[in-house]
Amino acid sequence: MHLIGGKINPDGSDDDCYSFSSKNFTPEILKPSPSPTHIPTLSPITGVKPTENPTLSPTSSLPTLRPTLLPTTTPTHSPTSKPSACSVSVQLECTVEGEGSDCKDIILNSPQDCSRDLEYKLKWCVNGQDKLVNIWFVRTKFNGGDAIFENRNFNMMSGECMTGTAKATVNICNSKRFFASLIMLGSDQNKNECYAFQALDTFPKTLAPTNVPTIEPTNAPTTEPTNVPTLSPTNQPTFRITLDPTLNPTSFPTLSPSKTPNCNISSKVTCILVEDGSSCEDFKNDPFKECSQFDVIYKFTWCNEDSAQQVKLSRVSGRINLKEVFLFGDEDDLNGCQENSIEKSYSTCEELFGAALLVSGKNSFNEKCYAFNNISPVIPVTLPPTFGPTETPTNLPSNNPTKQPTKDPTHSPTDIKTKQPTYIQTMSPTNRPTTQQPSVVPTSTICPGMTDKERSDKLEAIAKSVSDTIELGNVQSKALRWLDSDDAYKICLDNPKLIQRYALAVFYFSTNGDEFWESCGRNSEKKCDSLDEKIFPKNDPITSLWSNELWLSPVDECLWGGLACNEENKMLDRIYFDSNSVKGILPDELGKLTTLRWLTIEGANNEEDYANGIDGLSGFIPTQLKDLTSLLVLDLNYNYLSGNIPSEIFSIRSLRHLDLNDNVLSGAIHPTVGNLSNLTILQLNGNNLNSNIPNEIGALFRLKQLSLW
Repeated sequence: MHLIGGKINPDGSDDDCYSFSSKNFTPEILKPSPSPTHIPTLSPITGVKPTENPTLSPTSSLPTLRPTLLPTTTPTHSPTSKPSACSVSVQLECTVEGEGSDCKDIILNSPQDCSRDLEYKLKWCVNGQDKLVNIWFVRTKFNGGDAIFENRNFNMMSGECMTGTAKATVNICNSKRFFASLIMLGSDQNKNECYAFQALDTFPKTLAPTNVPTIEPTNAPTTEPTNVPTLSPTNQPTFRITLDPTLNPTSFPTLSPSKTPNCNISSKVTCILVEDGSSCEDFKNDPFKECSQFDVIYKFTWCNEDSAQQVKLSRVSGRINLKEVFLFGDEDDLNGCQENSIEKSYSTCEELFGAALLVSGKNSFNEKCYAFNNISPVIPVTLPPTFGPTETPTNLPSNNPTKQPTKDPTHSPTDIKTKQPTYIQTMSPTNRPTTQQPSVVPTSTICPGMTDKERSDKLEAIAKSVSDTIELGNVQSKALRWLDSDDAYKICLDNPKLIQRYALAVFYFSTNGDEFWESCGRNSEKKCDSLDEKIFPKNDPITSLWSNELWLSPVDECLWGGLACNEENKMLDRIYFDSNSVKGILPDELGKLTTLRWLTIEGANNEEDYANGIDGLSGFIPTQLKDLTSLLVLDLNYNYLSGNIPSEIFSIRSLRHLDLNDNVLSGAIHPTVGNLSNLTILQLNGNNLNSNIPNEIGALFRLKQLSLW
């Protein structure tokens, strides 16, 4: 563009004059910047597709399927509806120790070479970005038995991976197959639960048969008979009859009878969308539509693959999203196949749905077999993001949130309230009130005269008054979360049993009832045995209420197994566990159960079981037990409690029976033991106590039984 200006006039006046000409130029497209643009584009680009993976720096025209690594400096036109889901992954590999070969390449050479030492390499990761995940446990099991590797209750950040190893020994002559699994379970700061699972199923191979018979028989028969008879018989008969008889009879009987036929069962899980019959893995939803319900059918199938063998089932366990579902078929004879179908409803806003089936049993020769199959958690597929923000908010957020909050608040609040406030406050308030009109439907309440949020806030305040520390991932926070969100019993805050229910939930999580308890845990296959009436004295002035329901079930806690309450006021009277694999630590919150008269948690039935390594409680005896001023019996024998016997225990003047034998307690017996004037039984033997017997024990004139060393 050119412009020439000047002044010209014959009479000398200052009149302006100018000349102008122009030329059009096509502006060049700017190169992508190394960081996100400050202002989003106003409209998406049509006719182009996004790239499959995010670029290192934003492009000038195409959006990515995943968010950029850094947040934009200005907010989107509308917020996402909720944070992204928690996501974890696992990897399991198996090699033969000393050889380095893959377990799937194991070959059976001879019956004299049966033992193999296996090494499993484990890797577990937290996916996504900027997310702290509390890992409840990472566990590896071999052949469905006890864990050969376990790591519990630790935190990991997104992008972080950890590794480990586990070892097992297998007899490949006796095992037609061997099986290992790796499972990881946890939750993020928004209480979204996530898990990952991988299994390895390995079948040892035999050497391939040659085209012609060998001069000498093999030590072990081939799986299938040869088309041509061998020149001489094998040392052991084949599993199946040969197609043709041997040319001559054997000159001597076989050394041993043939092996028992193999037990062979299979399991399979499929998931089908009810609407169109397609696989759940193909599920897609439109994020621009409101959340809606859809139905799926889980089909569980298990079969006996050998029609010649009858299989007696010992377990048929189905799970949907880690929660066990009831399937018909336990303890049935399995001939052919059995099948169960379960229909479930989900919301298009839910993140995942998965299922698994484990079947085990024995054939008529008492040979064990099992089968496992699972559907990995399915994450609903969202449509690709547009280049710029949408005019209408999407129902589902992107898979990964931005690392930091937006600088300015969003124009309007989210449609679905978050479970927790943001960690960083906004720099300025919203431009307008959160709602323009009152809600059409009143706020849903659990307790009359109180909103759900008010109940949650006050419930947290009560829990903090009971527990010294409530932090993300600790047992107190798990108990609070369960009581607030997961407990269908929905106890109200004015109920005098609220603290009792919370303290018992803390005890359950502190002893990891989900994993360790043999019975009456919320995930246990069986309920606790009913309390023996002999533990209730005939002349007891208190009438007891008790049952054997699973713990954390939506009933009065007095009905949970191992507990008994005063029938009149429903306050806790007894905790009684006799060898139920109650492991872990006694929480301080037990001191809040002030009506308790019996506290019995024995790690083993007797000294023999204890010597065989039966696990039990560990850690210290809480000093807060001093607040149990009505306690008559404190029986914690056959555990692994350590440290000193707290002198505070000797202030419980109501105690009649103090049994702490067979632990690892140390130190001295405090002289205040003489305060227990009602004590009739004192058992402290089987510990590491290292002091003289205090003279004050002589003042216990009601004492009938004394065992100290």
